[in-house]
Amino acid sequence: IGVIGSKDDARQVKADVGTFIQEQLHLELSQEKTLITHGNDFAHFLSFDITTSTEQNSTRTKGGYTKRSYTGRVKLYVPKEKWVKRLLAYGALKIHYDKANGNQEIWEPVRRPGLLRLDDLEILNQYNAEVRGLYNYYRIAHNATVLNSFLYVMKFSMFKTFGAKYKLHISGVRKKYGYKHFGVKYQTKQGEKILYYYED
Repeated sequence: IGVIGSKDDARQVKADVGTFIQEQLHLELSQEKTLITHGNDFAHFLSFDITTSTEQNSTRTKGGYTKRSYTGRVKLYVPKEKWVKRLLAYGALKIHYDKANGNQEIWEPVRRPGLLRLDDLEILNQYNAEVRGLYNYYRIAHNATVLNSFLYVMKFSMFKTFGAKYKLHISGVRKKYGYKHFGVKYQTKQGEKILYYYED
């Protein structure tokens, strides 16, 4: 709920909402999760970081003068920890720390042994489903381009998974499945088709 007003106004809205939820819905408002924050700060909701920013708009009046107006715009952001945790949960990424360079993070896409028993189409479908799920959820975010890093790690994890299955280097995997567009061929009643790796 966005409130244009003072912090006291926001407190009153929160109290009114709490009363409505309790009396009409017979539920209880969680005081730990229901926070009041300034619009310029980040609020966490449904795995998004939400904030507002002031944007300047210029319009020309009938007299030929430029008129400036300022509007507050709500923006959604992808929190980095969300997609990094997803990569770690999938087993597609390992993070090492370089002590010689101030404990700098070194990211390494890795193969996923649990997928090696699957056939090629199932492996590709698994990666596509995971990538598409994250992209579809966060595509409305203002900084959705940060997911390119997620896509990069997933792609090279996939290359290494296929490489481990067929004992090939990444260059051999790309030669086998396509350099520009990675695809797995499969047979249907209508003939041969190709499923490609998800590219946004």
